[in-house]
Amino acid sequence: MKKGFISIVTLMILLILSLTLNFLYQQNISTSEYSKDLYNKKKAQYLAESIINIYLENNHDKINELIKEDYKNIGKSKISIDNYEPYKYTREIIPCKEIIDPYEHLGIDRSIIYDDELYNIKLTFVDRIDSQKIKKLYMLSNDSWIKVGNSSALSEIYFKVLENSEIEDDYKIEIAFRRTY
Repeated sequence: MKKGFISIVTLMILLILSLTLNFLYQQNISTSEYSKDLYNKKKAQYLAESIINIYLENNHDKINELIKEDYKNIGKSKISIDNYEPYKYTREIIPCKEIIDPYEHLGIDRSIIYDDELYNIKLTFVDRIDSQKIKKLYMLSNDSWIKVGNSSALSEIYFKVLENSEIEDDYKIEIAFRRTY
């Protein structure tokens, strides 16, 4: 009777020990996957920011001219509230390749090669009645999500146009804010 009791207790201890080891092993796998996903997200954000920053550095003057030209012609106008849809009022300045680019004379290219990969950039005019932060801004962003592993990221730079009240058609372009997510 003592031997049966000892063997049952021993089996119970071995069962608890095996369950504990299995639980610790599964936790280690989950932590490893979480760390890898977090690393991939940081890598995707870094890549998205790097692409947009290099593009901006290489095309800074052309982008400023493009924004000034667009603002002078169209950007000053107000949105009519009748046909306004929140989050949908945007106008592409550097459009997709399928659309004929009306700003070819500025010599601006919407593509950039980074680490032997081709990425596209877009410039969009954004004006939202329902947002105090996004009023008549120009957004330079990646054309699509940058993917690394299972993670993806997008980077945006918002520009605002400051008018010189003393001189007509004199504009200063400055970065309002940046977002990467």
